[in-house]
Amino acid sequence: MAGMSHSIRERTDALDAAGNTTAAIGKGFAIGSAAALVSLALFGAFVSRADISTVDVLTPKVFIGLLVGAMLPYGSAMEKVCSSDG
Repeated sequence: MAGMSHSIRERTDALDAAGNTTAAIGKGFAIGSAAALVSLALFGAFVSRADISTVDVLTPKVFIGLLVGAMLPYGSAMEKVCSSDG
């Protein structure tokens, strides 16, 4: 920086690194939250469209289906984010 001591540059670099870390954590949280909401919306739409009155989550097939179904929007979101980073 213009005529300032070396310690100033070290401090600003540390603050920059902290800001970058915070931004990365926030980005991951935003992606995870959006994927969770999309998964919930897709599940609600499926239950409504299929006219299902009850869902037994303790059935292994249903539980595995919910897990895989919840991972698909998250995986798609992560793929798009990684490909747009360049």
